[in-house]
Amino acid sequence: MPEKKKRIWPIRAEGATRIESLAEGVLAVAMTLLILELSNNPEFMETLAAGQLLEISGQIMGYITGFLIIGVYWAVHHHMFHYIRRSDGVLVWLSILFLLFAVLVPIGTKLNSYVKYQSTFGLIFFSSTSLISILLLLVIWIYATRGYRLVDENLDKKTIDFVRNIILIGSGIFLFSIIGSFAIPELGYIGFVALIYMIIATAIGKFNPFSKKEN
Repeated sequence: MPEKKKRIWPIRAEGATRIESLAEGVLAVAMTLLILELSNNPEFMETLAAGQLLEISGQIMGYITGFLIIGVYWAVHHHMFHYIRRSDGVLVWLSILFLLFAVLVPIGTKLNSYVKYQSTFGLIFFSSTSLISILLLLVIWIYATRGYRLVDENLDKKTIDFVRNIILIGSGIFLFSIIGSFAIPELGYIGFVALIYMIIATAIGKFNPFSKKEN
C-alpha cells in the first residue's frame, strides 16, 4: 500500500501560542509608539514643562484613548486565545490582517492631535480603523468556534455567543459613529462609548463574558 503523502503546509497544527505571542509583541510596540510620539515632540515637551496642560489636552487625550483602544484589542484577543487551542493557515493570516489595522492606532492618534479632534476625516479614519480591527476579531472568533474548529468541544455555547455579541455591539456603536459623523462631525465621539462599553464588558468580575460555565 503506497505511503500517504504528507502536506507541506499543514491544514491544522496544534497550538496557537505563537500567534498570541506575535499579537502581544506587535500591540506592545504600538502602545510604545504612542508615548514615543509625544516624548519626541519638542513643542509638546516644552508646553508640558511650562505647565500649560490645556494647550496639549487634545494630544494627551489622544494618547489615553489610543492606549485604551489597543488595550481593548489586547484584552479581547488574549481572552479569545485562552479558548483557541489550535491554529491553521487561515487563523494565521486573519490574525496578521487584524494586526495590520490595529497598528494604525498611533497614526490615527497623531492625525487627530494635529487638528485637535476637530477634523471629520480624522475621526472617520480613527473610528474606521478601530471598527475594522474589531470586526476582524469577530471574524477570528467565528472562524475558530464554528463547528468547534479550533476550540475545545466542551466550550459552552453561552460563552461563544457572549463573546460574539460583545464584539457585535462594540462594532455597531463604532459604525453608527462613523456614519453619523458625515452629517454631524461631533457624532464621531460616540465611538468612545464603544470603547468604554468594551472595557467594562471585559473586566466586570463574575460577569466576565469570557468565563467558562461552571458545572
